[in-house]
Amino acid sequence: MNKSYLIKKYQNDIKKRIPDEYPGKEDILQSIERNLFDFIKEHPSASFDDITAEFGLSSEVVNSFMEQLSGTEVQTIFCKKKKQKKILLIIFSICIILFIILCRYLYILYDNTPAIIEETIIIEDGQNI
Repeated sequence: MNKSYLIKKYQNDIKKRIPDEYPGKEDILQSIERNLFDFIKEHPSASFDDITAEFGLSSEVVNSFMEQLSGTEVQTIFCKKKKQKKILLIIFSICIILFIILCRYLYILYDNTPAIIEETIIIEDGQNI
């Protein structure tokens, strides 16, 4: 199996599990990537199981980082995420309401627009109407 694929797979597993707001997330991921490349250089025939045996399961690695945070830091991370979701929901709701109002306004505008109908009758000599 392609070694860069193994590294990316392991790194992506960890990346998915670490919260986006985790302090130093990118530095941690770069450090893990360097360590993985070094391990692959030393053990060219390593499999994914060998990687997890050396570094641990991705969930174990993330838990070790999360244990380093205090309770207030973890709470702050998750409160920010919850607040962001609320804000996005409010913005989305406002957009939906404005769209409905716009559609209603356009319907009323279209429905109340007077139509002008012109009828032209041409009478030629010698014809009966």
